[in-house]
Amino acid sequence: MNGSLLQLAAAFVAVVFFSVTTQAPRRTLASGGLVGALAWGVQFLLGSGHEVATAFAGALTAGALAEVLARRQREPVTVYISAGILPLVPGVTAYRGMLALVQGDAPTALTLLTQTLFVAGAVAAGVALPTALVRARRRT
Repeated sequence: MNGSLLQLAAAFVAVVFFSVTTQAPRRTLASGGLVGALAWGVQFLLGSGHEVATAFAGALTAGALAEVLARRQREPVTVYISAGILPLVPGVTAYRGMLALVQGDAPTALTLLTQTLFVAGAVAAGVALPTALVRARRRT
């Protein structure tokens, strides 16, 4: 259990630092960190082995929280979305895929880079769905 709390804390800190470097409004730092930590927590709780599904669930969480917080704090949704998906980005998989490509291991590279694309697509879809639902609701 301590490891999972440490990972949540690390996700929070990473998102806050990322938000500082991208000059997010100061009053959004803690809430943006919370979005990222909760998105990571959802992905972590759902377990490994289904990276695309867990990334989608984490991004769905980030997107929904971003919509709520953007309205409450009267800030653009992108402030929270860009911070919230940071822990979900498949950077290690992309790195390993590119490393395999450079080392001439084409089958491994293809597998890892395809997995990276699927996870990135799941993150994009998970973030887009709450925004699309909010916009559709406004039109009615």
